Amino acid sequence: FGSQLHIQSAVTTSACCKMHSSSLVSILMVASLKQHAWGQENNSNSSETACDFELAPIFPGYFWDETCTDGALGCLADGKNPECRFCGAGDYSAIPCPPSSCQFPNEPLVPYYWDPNCTLGELGCWADGIHIQCRFCGETPFTSVSCPEVVGGGSGAVGGSSSLTECSFPNEPYTPYFWDPSCTNGQLGCLADGIHAECRFCAHRPFETVACPEGVGPDATKCFFSEGFEPKI
Repeated sequence: FGSQLHIQSAVTTSACCKMHSSSLVSILMVASLKQHAWGQENNSNSSETACDFELAPIFPGYFWDETCTDGALGCLADGKNPECRFCGAGDYSAIPCPPSSCQFPNEPLVPYYWDPNCTLGELGCWADGIHIQCRFCGETPFTSVSCPEVVGGGSGAVGGSSSLTECSFPNEPYTPYFWDPSCTNGQLGCLADGIHAECRFCAHRPFETVACPEGVGPDATKCFFSEGFEPKI
């Protein structure tokens, strides 16, 4: 009976390992397909300042480095351009990857960067669906992940990006708003733009109890009517 239990346990453990391996293989296959599709699109718009892989790798990262020279670590990554350089993982972990090593079909509004310590399942990691080291940061729901000085995404800025300290509405709202660093999800008026928890509505119903800072609130010398309900008289 003991032997049967041992055999059953071994079979169960083996099955679990196979399932885990199968899941990992599936993830890598999806990443590879995304990378191949992105690479085809990117190559169709390639210039003299882009790596040119027949099949772009999903590990490690790579970028265009004008300082690269023949024989330097990671350079000539695509076998064609000396400036194409591997970075950020494996034998090339000593070479930091810029945010551009992440590869999105469309640039996201949320900031991101290359985090060599990222692991699958950690908050913000695998942001581009290709590289586990590509990580979202700074904005909801990734506010607990601090952004470094240089990031991609947001308004396309790097280093002190205004997207990290400003509300971002597709259409300017009628209700006044301001940036409140003390705001958290669930507080009245916070997450006003649907992106930044610190973006906060104020003064107008139902946010009357949230005081606007000086220069933001409505003109105290004028009546306020909700948009579309201004009197005709």
